[in-house]
Amino acid sequence: MSFSNLGLSDKVLAAVAATGYTTPTPIQEQAIPHVLDRRDVLGIAQTGTGKTAAFVLPMLTLLEKGRARARMPRTLILEPTRELAAQVKENFDRYGVGQKLNVALLIGGVSFGDQDAKLGRGVDVLIATPGRLLDHTERGKLLMTGVELLVIDEADRMLDMGFIPDIERICKLVPFTRQTLFFTATMPAEIRRITETFLHNPVKVEVSKPASTAVTVTQFQISTGKESHEKRELLRQLLRDANDLKNAIIFCNRKREVAILHKSLQEHGFGAAALHGDMDQSARMAALEQFRKGELPLLVASDVAARGLDIPEVSHVFNFDVPHHPDDYVHRIGRTGRAGRLGTAISIVSPLDQKSILAIEKLIGQSIPHAEGHARTAVASVEADAVIAENGPAPRKIAARRPTLEASRSGKDLGQACRQAGSVTEIIGQNACGSAAVARPPSDGCCNARSRRARRSFTFTGVSAAPCPRPWVRYVYDRRRLPLLHERNLSCGHILEFCWLQKAAWGRTVIGLLEEHERTLAFAEVALGQIRSLRQSAIPRNYEIWYVYATGYNIELNKVINETLLRSGKLTEADLEQIHDTYLSQTRMTDRIDKVGSRVINEIDDVMGLITDAIGMTSSFSTDLEGATTRLQKAKDKAQINLVIHALVQSIREMNLTNKALEARLATSKLEIASLQDSLEAIRTESLTDPLTSLGNRKYFDRALDAAVEHAQQNSEPLSLLMIDIDHFKSFNDNYGHLTGDQVLRLVALALKANIKGQDLTARYGGEEFAVILPNTSMRQALAVADNIRRAVMSKQLKKKSTGEILGRVTISAGVSVFQSGDDAPALIDRADACLYAAKRHGRNRVICEADPEFTPNVRIQVA
Repeated sequence: MSFSNLGLSDKVLAAVAATGYTTPTPIQEQAIPHVLDRRDVLGIAQTGTGKTAAFVLPMLTLLEKGRARARMPRTLILEPTRELAAQVKENFDRYGVGQKLNVALLIGGVSFGDQDAKLGRGVDVLIATPGRLLDHTERGKLLMTGVELLVIDEADRMLDMGFIPDIERICKLVPFTRQTLFFTATMPAEIRRITETFLHNPVKVEVSKPASTAVTVTQFQISTGKESHEKRELLRQLLRDANDLKNAIIFCNRKREVAILHKSLQEHGFGAAALHGDMDQSARMAALEQFRKGELPLLVASDVAARGLDIPEVSHVFNFDVPHHPDDYVHRIGRTGRAGRLGTAISIVSPLDQKSILAIEKLIGQSIPHAEGHARTAVASVEADAVIAENGPAPRKIAARRPTLEASRSGKDLGQACRQAGSVTEIIGQNACGSAAVARPPSDGCCNARSRRARRSFTFTGVSAAPCPRPWVRYVYDRRRLPLLHERNLSCGHILEFCWLQKAAWGRTVIGLLEEHERTLAFAEVALGQIRSLRQSAIPRNYEIWYVYATGYNIELNKVINETLLRSGKLTEADLEQIHDTYLSQTRMTDRIDKVGSRVINEIDDVMGLITDAIGMTSSFSTDLEGATTRLQKAKDKAQINLVIHALVQSIREMNLTNKALEARLATSKLEIASLQDSLEAIRTESLTDPLTSLGNRKYFDRALDAAVEHAQQNSEPLSLLMIDIDHFKSFNDNYGHLTGDQVLRLVALALKANIKGQDLTARYGGEEFAVILPNTSMRQALAVADNIRRAVMSKQLKKKSTGEILGRVTISAGVSVFQSGDDAPALIDRADACLYAAKRHGRNRVICEADPEFTPNVRIQVA
């Protein structure tokens, strides 16, 4: 069959012929006639099968008649990412030659003003990402009532990225009578529910069964060890040995691994670009362009960044990390073997990946063969390198450049300079990482007195020789960072204190994740810059003050510093000491408790003294009464009686004065004791409160949950627990700064406060995770509360105050567990936590409970 048999217009057929295509693909052959008949279409096809043209070509034919009106698009295409949206527009530009159609993109990274102007001129085809589309709709700049045809592309990818609630909302905004084209590569339960809800009697076009792999792709798996350096060496060996390799996409599970592998490949002479979600739009597009043009033959990518991209001539796909979810495997290897071309997909499999491989093979309905020859060659190479590392040169380190003083003096962003320079040493071998890290200075204790060579020998070293129990703990501070501190005239003692401060201020050990390390260095640069600019002593106390100031987490400290500098233009030693004692002293809470205790002791001493005096006066008055009684009995005349009465009256007056003094003092003591109670309560509250969100902290939560569980057990009452996590929280921190991250945390906290009532309790569990305790609450009621919180959070938008730019929406995922007889608090938390991570695995921005099929219980590990 040819395109001329499908019912397309002459203009569209001419454009297709000009591109050199003569025969439609199966998805095009089956879908295009139904689209032209105005039927709803459910298309199930892998990427690379021509599905974009399957809706672009008939849309161009249908749009030849009619005219667009201002702010009322005629057709709407929803794509999960900016790159995919841009690719669809390229298809309209290619096949829409000769047609006067207005095609507009609504994606992030472009100003609202430019997009508003395009919408105002009228749009025939609007291609948008869900978030930016809703932003324009809520601003009143876009009306959806004129949409005749709605396309939802890469629906399963939308699910992965948490866009399904937005998709549901958009489907309700467009007319009920619209035509809907729905394309997906897989059909999980949530996607099936969406199609049943919003498609009307659709025609199902299925060119391959869901989650199948293209027959044009040859698949292999190659075994390796579990260490990352072994996998990297194996990958390099495979790249060198692949004679038919023209270009390749290399997939990693984590953005951090993308960055490390990209840098490693470059250092070994491979031309590689990186692509992951934390890169800004211009950098991502530049990397893609270099790869498409063949300037760089390798693209190291994460799933979110690369899925759905139309790069037609990719010869190889490497799974450096086996994906956790089988569906991702299908999408990854779908980058090669497209449009009838042959491709190769190779997965590097460690012993830890066997379970994932079995799940993938079950999904695709076939076994992935082993390529043992490659494995033996690569393993031999790895073993040879291991021998060299043991007997010869030291383990290789990722190159890192130290940011220079010139960069800081020129006013550049020091934090960015640190991030660009690279800041970690990758340790290879069994003894790479211990449970803690310490600094080992030169023997004389002062780096400034040593030679440059001696300074370079100063490094941070793991103190434990046992293998690290956490595989992600792979990083230690790079010794090449230390000259940065030497240039500030800091002694080794100060550097050691520097390390201690990181642990004290942040509650982390020196070893940490790469992202944490880079952020810490950025804050350190700011702190040292403030010390230098204000000509203060570079002592640990001052560093800690300015480090915390740089983080912005202690609002009161920042406020006092800003007001003092505004008032006097400087901070004296007395000011610094007062600030440290008030806001940062490790003994501040203890000092406050001691002060209250001293006041209590003094108050008790005073009251006891007064009571002792009153007892003495009462005893004396009793003696006076007895004496007066005796004298009255013996009195012989009126004068003697008057003397006795006068003495008695005087004693009564003195007793009355004593009683009044005691009463007044007791009243004062009552006020003082009330004040002391308030002080103790304030200290107790502060010790149980998260300062950023004003919610209870982890200590508060643990106590409250223990009490709630005990009460539920004793009274056979229902109890529910919500565990809540902010979706993509790291992106807010990385893209907009930690202050924006703080605002996100406060926004979620406000939503929690607004949705809990009565005996309900909420707390910040840690990081971006929150917990809500719901006494006397059933599973159904708890789900309703969780969904109300989710909707309340999602209804808000983050806006940049300076420009009014909408930064995006915040979404949360939540897990719900219900108390069962015999539960303890950890069991309840485990199940809620498992539900939470099931929600995150299945698309985020959702609530999952124990009754949902997606729920998988955690395995509780007991330490002997």
